[in-house]
Amino acid sequence: MNIQESVVVKRIPSFKSWLLAVFVSTVVFSLAFGYSFSQYSVEDLMSENDRLRNLVSELETLLIDTQRQIQILKIDSKVEAGALENTRQEIMLLQDQLNVNEEQLLLYRQLLQDGDQSEGLSVVKFELRELSGRQFAYRWILRQRTEKMDLVNVVSEIFILGKYNNRPSSIALIDLDSELTEFPIPLKFKFFMINQGVLELPNGFDPAQIQITSRYSWNKKTAYNDTFDWIIGG
Repeated sequence: MNIQESVVVKRIPSFKSWLLAVFVSTVVFSLAFGYSFSQYSVEDLMSENDRLRNLVSELETLLIDTQRQIQILKIDSKVEAGALENTRQEIMLLQDQLNVNEEQLLLYRQLLQDGDQSEGLSVVKFELRELSGRQFAYRWILRQRTEKMDLVNVVSEIFILGKYNNRPSSIALIDLDSELTEFPIPLKFKFFMINQGVLELPNGFDPAQIQITSRYSWNKKTAYNDTFDWIIGG
């Protein structure tokens, strides 16, 4: 036979209250710790959010300033490029003027040193430079030699001699140069005058020579008459 024995435990009146107190304390501590931790995390997030907002604001301001500086630099660059181009153009004009002055000085020296030059008017040279198939830049220099070397008015006529459709023909320069408005060509100078322009030959016309005649405006008599061969570069 099994014999069961009973164990008698003495009841402690305050144990239940103590257990309840422990449980309540644990719950309160957990809630307080969780609240403190959550508050700490929210504050950190808000602080980080404020920092990032300030950083974004600073970057936006920096971006605006940078874009403004870039725009200013672009404008300055355009202004400097324009000024540089203007300077380059001025230098080219000055160089061209210097070349013209040097040539005029050389012609003036030649005029003074040339004891064989006849009195009156003469053409120093007639130059041609091809621009396209039928367009040519021309340049000729008319000078005079007199005792007084006064300022004079001269009229000149220039004709291009050649063949048109294999038939002898001549064409006045005013019909080939659209910039000429008067013919005979009026000229006014003291020692010499450099004349230049662009002429365009008609299709079917083969040039051979250039004929130049000049006279003083107050005299109907021709003072100069000569022909030059049509030579490109001559």
